[in-house]
Parts: sequence; structure tokens; C-alpha cells
Amino acid sequence: MSNTNQDTTGRTNDILWATVGILGVLGMSYFYVAPRMTELKEARAVTQAKEQDSVALEAQIVQVDQTAKQLNARTDVLKQLALAAPSSMAYDQLLVALQAITSESGVIMSSVHPTSGATGATQQATATLAIKGSYTGVHLFLETVAKNIRPLTITNLALTSAVDAKGVSLLNATLTVTAAQAIVTTKAETTATTGGTQ
Repeated sequence: MSNTNQDTTGRTNDILWATVGILGVLGMSYFYVAPRMTELKEARAVTQAKEQDSVALEAQIVQVDQTAKQLNARTDVLKQLALAAPSSMAYDQLLVALQAITSESGVIMSSVHPTSGATGATQQATATLAIKGSYTGVHLFLETVAKNIRPLTITNLALTSAVDAKGVSLLNATLTVTAAQAIVTTKAETTATTGGTQ
């Protein structure tokens, strides 16, 4: 009977040691796995946040690309605006435009003299010129000036009739042309002008 008792005690001890061993392995696994699970959850949260940031950045990139395409599409309009209302007096542009208009109209520009015009504190490109040609040519010149991309104001218009060497009737015109110019103001100037309201 002592053998049976010893066998039973030995088995009980073996089962007890096996149970302790299994519990020890489970305990160590828990203490090893639990922190790793926490790290994994934190890594997933960081990854999701980065994915959301990435989606937001991609949307912003698409928006910037669309805006850049719109601006590039409007480059021609901006160039025309710069011609129509340059930020400086641009006498050279005024004189080139007047020469082109006289050529298109079939009149002759006898003289042109750049002068200084001022509106308030702003200097403007102004020129006094004398042209001669047929009534139709002078009329076309005045119409073309009115339709020019850069707004031109005609003042001091004087018309006289003349006859050339062949006896053809001509019209002499002396006029002053003032070109439009963009007025660039600072925010402080705008606030002072409007009394602080915008």
C-alpha cells in the first residue's frame, strides 16, 4: 500500500508541478504579452492618425493643384490687365500704342511730345501729338483710341482742315492723350481714405 500511496503522491506532485508550471508560463506570457498588446494598440492609433493626416494632406495638395491650374489659365487675363492698367506710367507702351493706332488708321503722326500729367498725387503718362490724314482716317484713329485695351483719355482736341499738294482735303488734329494707370495703395492709405471702415 505504501507503493500505491507513493504513486498517488508522486502523481499528485507531478500534477501539482505541471499545474504550477502551466500557471507560471501563463503568468509570464501575460506579463510579456500585455505590454506588447498595449504597444500594438498605441501603434494602431498612431497609424490611423497618420493615415487621416495623409488623407487631409492629399486633399490639400489636390486643392493647391486645382488653384494653380486656375491661376495658370488666367495668365492671359493677367497679362492683358497689366497692359490695360500698368502700375507705372509706361510712356514707352503709350508711344508704341499710339504709333500702332496711327498705322492702323492710315493717318500720319507729325509729332509726339511726352508731357507730364498729374491727377492728385499720381503722375500719369500723357503725350501731345499732331496727326494728319483723311476725315475717315482721323475718325478711325479716334475710335481706335476709344477701344484701346489701355484706357486713353483725349483732351485738348483741335481740328483744322488742310489741302495737300494734290488738292486732296486733309484733316489736321492736335490732341493730348492721357493713359490710364493702376494706382497701388497700401492698407494704411486705404484705411485713412475710408476712415477706418472697410
